[in-house]
Amino acid sequence: MHDCICKVLLVMEEKMVCGLEGAIREGALTKMRGKRVSVREVKCNVHGDEYCEYEVRY
Repeated sequence: MHDCICKVLLVMEEKMVCGLEGAIREGALTKMRGKRVSVREVKCNVHGDEYCEYEVRY
């Protein structure tokens, strides 16, 4: 994701900050599939990455 909400959040040392976006995606995907989906942030533009990246596990 290049246009992530975390751009407006304060930097938290050593922590990813896009938990809200990940949780929204996790909930939406779980609801659509009818089975538990796990979403975890692996890159964050607040911490210098070019974009935010999420790992999705079905």
